[in-house]
Amino acid sequence: TFAKALVWRLPISTCSAHRRPATELGPNAYAVRMDVTDQSSIDQAIAAVVAQVGKLDILINNAALFDLAPIVDITRDSYERLVF
Repeated sequence: TFAKALVWRLPISTCSAHRRPATELGPNAYAVRMDVTDQSSIDQAIAAVVAQVGKLDILINNAALFDLAPIVDITRDSYERLVF
């Protein structure tokens, strides 16, 4: 059995709304708030998932960051933040 954890940067109420359809695929779906740009937030989200399911075996990361600008206008610092 796999537990599904939805990690969302939007308000937790939005994440919880998306959690409901996930529970139709199986009983273990959790909503966890996390900001992928904040290491403390990442650590807290992982701890929350581990507290609910016991351990974390597989993580599928689908987070994305981007600057809404033409590629020629993106600074090197911004590029490195987005890529690395």
